[in-house]
Amino acid sequence: MSYEKTTWKHDDIITAEKLNHIEEGIAEVDSKPSVPGPEGKQGPQGPAGKDGKDLTEELAALTSRVTALENKSKENA
Repeated sequence: MSYEKTTWKHDDIITAEKLNHIEEGIAEVDSKPSVPGPEGKQGPQGPAGKDGKDLTEELAALTSRVTALENKSKENA
């Protein structure tokens, strides 16, 4: 069932039936899987953080350590 838009007028009375109609329309849209749009181009690199520290290598090292710990945990399970 597709949603039928209500065209509200200035003196319309808001009823439970009309509010439920809106809720049903929202629930219908929310229940459908969303399809992402096309991926945009990569933007330019932003400026360094406040202290000027590039944390790229530190983040990669921490990510590697977490992955190793997760793998070790799976092996011991």
